[in-house]
Amino acid sequence: MGCTAAMRVVADDASVASALADVLVARVEHLERRWSRFNPDSEVSRVNAAGGRPVAVSDDTALLVATMVEASQLTAGRYDPTLLDALRDVGYGDTWDPDRRFVEDASVESTHRGHGCGGIHVDLDTGVVEMAPGVAIEPGGIGKGLAGDLLVADAVAGGASGVMIDLGGDVRVHGDAGDGPGWLVAIEDPHERGRDLAAVEIETGAVCTSSRLLRRWFTHTGPAHHLLDPATGRPVDGELDAVTVVAGTGWWAEALTKAVFVAGLPDAVDLIRESGCSAALVTASGEVVRTGDLLMEEVA
Repeated sequence: MGCTAAMRVVADDASVASALADVLVARVEHLERRWSRFNPDSEVSRVNAAGGRPVAVSDDTALLVATMVEASQLTAGRYDPTLLDALRDVGYGDTWDPDRRFVEDASVESTHRGHGCGGIHVDLDTGVVEMAPGVAIEPGGIGKGLAGDLLVADAVAGGASGVMIDLGGDVRVHGDAGDGPGWLVAIEDPHERGRDLAAVEIETGAVCTSSRLLRRWFTHTGPAHHLLDPATGRPVDGELDAVTVVAGTGWWAEALTKAVFVAGLPDAVDLIRESGCSAALVTASGEVVRTGDLLMEEVA
């Protein structure tokens, strides 16, 4: 998933918490093997390489693809998981090197656009995924969000009274924080790594952030990043540098961060309000625009 992970499990019995933590680590590694498009043997890679043929996959992967389709529908296509070819065009290829600052054979003038999800069909009963020829999916952030949701469900089913899953800054929490009434989740300043802008306190739900400043590089036609506009296949250009969404589930919070980037200001605020979620939007000038119902604690 291209990130580091942190977990905290709360249970009355410390041995139960420790055993559950081991289970969750194995679970996220298993999801990584099934979902990573950087792994040529993953189920997602097999679906992408099928050329329109139906592919039998695990229940986890069938759920992932169905969730992608639902997220696209709920955001009117602003979130589009079919931008893999465009990502490759702009330089986010089949490997990811965070230290690579220039991609020689890439261009922000992508020749590909989002296909939308009309050509994706998932049968959750049989675990079969079928995509139209030429369509390829990229789990990206929504995979991290859904993984957090699945890990929380596993922890609760295993007897945890509380759990926190942090996958590369996408945080999913549930229940007892162990040291207070809720989980305090920091929102990092996108313009100064290591500094927090604020924090939000939630008992159950997700806090997910997308930024165009982290996965960023240069091409021979200009700077690029991994957040693309489905209508153009180009990196999103606008006032926003980072978007943090607070929602009930990780997958929905993640999908909304991408949709908000595509919508841009001022439409992004209306999109968040219509979704019933909350958000903090950080502009290139450092202004923090937040929905009125988002309670944040300022960090000195």
